[in-house]
Amino acid sequence: MRLTNLRYCRIFMARILNEIYKDKLKPGKAKVLIYGTNVLASIIKDGDFEKRLDNLEAQVKERDNGQY
Repeated sequence: MRLTNLRYCRIFMARILNEIYKDKLKPGKAKVLIYGTNVLASIIKDGDFEKRLDNLEAQVKERDNGQY
């Protein structure tokens, strides 16, 4: 699974937690995977917010005929 969006991060995190619960994943490895997934999710959120902000700025600029 490629963790390319928040949905996939959530699914992956749920799988990790299930593996921990079933004693199929070592706690040390689980910590690394959970931490990495959280960092990646934050980066994805930041990218999403940046895209939304860029779109809003472009709309304002277009509305004001370039008088931004």
